[in-house]
Amino acid sequence: MTKLRKLTFPILIGIFLLVLAACGGDDEASSDKAPAAKPAATASEGYDIKFQYACINRTLDPCKLLAAPGGMVERIAERTNGQVTIEISSFPELGLAGPDTLR
Repeated sequence: MTKLRKLTFPILIGIFLLVLAACGGDDEASSDKAPAAKPAATASEGYDIKFQYACINRTLDPCKLLAAPGGMVERIAERTNGQVTIEISSFPELGLAGPDTLR
C-alpha cells in the first residue's frame, strides 16, 4: 500500500504533463490563417457627430497617443469620412482643477 502512495504523485504529474502537451498549439497552423477582411463601409451619411475627450494633462501618454499623427483621432475621422470628430482638451483648459475633478 505504501508503494502505491509513493507512485501516485509521479503518475498524476505524468498524466498532467501528457494532457498539457496534447493541448499545446501548433505553430504552423497560425500561419495558415486567411488575411483580415477589409473594414465595413460607412453605413450613414450626412451626420456630424462631435466628441470631446478630456485628458488630465496633455503631456500624458494616452492623450499624446490620441492626438499623434496617425493616432486614434485621425483614424476615426478617416474611417467615418469625417462624420465623427473628436476634440481633445485637458482639465486645466476646461477650468477644472483639484476638487472639481472629484465630483
